[in-house]
This record gives sequence, C-alpha cells and structure tokens, in this order.
Amino acid sequence: MMNLRRSSTLVLAIGGAFLSAAVLLLVPPPGLAQKLIIDAQPGQVIVGGPTDPKKPVEEKLGNQFSAIKLVENPEFQEYISIADDFVKDKNWKNAAKALQEILDSDKDYYAQVKRKDPRTNEDKAHWVSVKYEANNLIGSMPNEGLEVYETQFGQKARELLNEAKTTGKLEKLGEVAQRFMHTKAGMEANDLLATTFLDRGQYFMAALRFERLLSVRPERAKLSDLTLFKATLAYRRAGDVVNADKTWARLQASLKNTGSLKVGQQLVSIDRLKAVLDEIPRPVDLNPFDWTCVAGKANRKKCEMEREK
Repeated sequence: MMNLRRSSTLVLAIGGAFLSAAVLLLVPPPGLAQKLIIDAQPGQVIVGGPTDPKKPVEEKLGNQFSAIKLVENPEFQEYISIADDFVKDKNWKNAAKALQEILDSDKDYYAQVKRKDPRTNEDKAHWVSVKYEANNLIGSMPNEGLEVYETQFGQKARELLNEAKTTGKLEKLGEVAQRFMHTKAGMEANDLLATTFLDRGQYFMAALRFERLLSVRPERAKLSDLTLFKATLAYRRAGDVVNADKTWARLQASLKNTGSLKVGQQLVSIDRLKAVLDEIPRPVDLNPFDWTCVAGKANRKKCEMEREK
C-alpha cells in the first residue's frame, strides 16, 4: 500500500527562475497509469459488464472489421434505452440510478444508439461504449437533474476519493474519475489524475483527462486558472494546438483583470506564461516526406520530370 506524498512537481522554467505549483499528486508503482486503459486481447476490443457477453456482433460489421470483436450485452443495451427515456421524461432519480448501474460495472460493453446525421438530419445507428454513453446522458441533463445525481451519489464518490488520497492508489483515483465523473468529487479526481499524467510527461493522457473537465458546463465545474494553464500546457505538449489555443484564450479572459496567475505564493504575468508555452515546439503541419496522395507526394509529377532530366 502506497503512501500519499505532497510534492511540488509542476516546475516550469521561466526567465531563469522556476515556477513551482504545489499540487497534490498520487505516486503509484511505475507503469500503473497505463493499466487504466481497458485491457484488450489480440484482435479483440474488450468491453465488459457483470455477466459474460452473449451476443457477439462481429458478423454485423462486415469483413472489413473482422479483426475487431465488439462485445455487447442485451441487459446494458436495455439500461441505456430505459435511462434515455427517463432523461427525456425528466425522471432524474430513476435516470441517475439506471446510468450509475452501468458505471458501477467492473467492465464495459458496446451498445447501439441513434444519433442524428447533421448532413441528412436522419437518425443513424452507432456503436458506442455503454459507459461513455452513460456519462454522456448524465452530462446532458440540466442542472436540476445533475443536482439530483449529486445528491444520490456525491457522498459515495467523496468517500472513494478520500480513500484514494489516503492510500495513494492511482487506480482508485481513476475509478472515481470514471464512475462519478459528473459529481464534484469526480471532477476533482479527474483534475488530480490529469495533473499526475502531466507531471510524469504522459501528455496525451493528461490532455484527455483535462478535456473531460473542459467538456463539463462552466457552471458545474468552476475550473481554477491554474487548472486552465495546466490544460493548455498538456495540449501543447501533446501537439494539440487547436485546443491549446482555445484553452489559452479562456485563461487570458479569466486573467484579464489581474494580469497574472497565482501559483503557490507567486504571481506570474501573462507574458511570462506565454513565453513558457512559446518555448514548446509547435508540431509540423506537413512532413515533406509524407505521401499526401495515394501514389505519393502531391508534387510527384514535378519530381518525375526532374528525374527524367
């Protein structure tokens, strides 16, 4: 059992000095973070639940998807359908109960849901993770429904988060972040998890976690300026310039009145923060050695003519 340690690990070189953000980080055994990803056997995408899958749907997807086996469970397909009806009827209590039943499962499954095609405005069936869809439906509820959800499951989420902090188990923190994403404790767990990945240099994983926080409605998740800067840093390190610029613009608007970000006991100006971001190399939009066409580079005819000379 690991102990929780407090460390000042988000260290940024700014003008020859160091900006240190004292953040609460959980230190698990090496490589444990990677285990948060759903395990998969060769040639199979594993999504599971409390019972064994009964209806493989590989045949329905066509030969081009023969290397991927999607596993569904009729029980969870029914949960999604029922929960969707509860949300439409504004029956928040039963909707929250049905959706949490999915999120509390040890594994995940795939289910078919209908989405409107923006081009044709017609309903089209899609295969999605039932846990993803459960969180999607919870997040779609108005504040009234989310308050009911918080009342029902917020205390349980807080207890698990406190346990994660006490034991230092990263997998427990990931459990809170996944199972109770839309509770206050779940948002805090996602912030801590994202910061841990950022501190370890796992920028892509950090960006994914920050993206979850940024997708929550602002009135539900009042993100601190420091969190916005960490998210911007994670996006830039991961090479996602578009989301980095969006988050940076949001941070600039928040810092407009003060003109600086408070990190620990220090006040860091916007210009110094921008200088840190500008030191990160921007990804190359197009590699000159990439084949942008089926037959090769876009200027292949010009190259052929030069070779003929």
